[in-house]
Amino acid sequence: MHKLTAIFEEDLTPDVAKLRLESWIKEVKASEVRWFDAFITTMCKHLSDIVNYFIGRLNSGFVEGFNNKIKLIKRIAYGLHDVSSIFRRVYLNTVGGSLSI
Repeated sequence: MHKLTAIFEEDLTPDVAKLRLESWIKEVKASEVRWFDAFITTMCKHLSDIVNYFIGRLNSGFVEGFNNKIKLIKRIAYGLHDVSSIFRRVYLNTVGGSLSI
């Protein structure tokens, strides 16, 4: 997997990145390792979208992390019926306090 992450750490053009990713896929398929089969199927299906990352090197990591934090707060707040209490909890755990739960 280190070879795959190394591709994303390099400053590559989308075309070069696509070639490198396809090369990695071929290398893994040629090996006897079967752990990545489902991952590779998904990767091949979305390869053009994945390669777009190399245009501006932007991703939705912050938003995904924030959404997961909100989901966790919702689970912790299960049983609270006052909506303002839930919003206070969200505020305290994100904006108003530390970003930890």
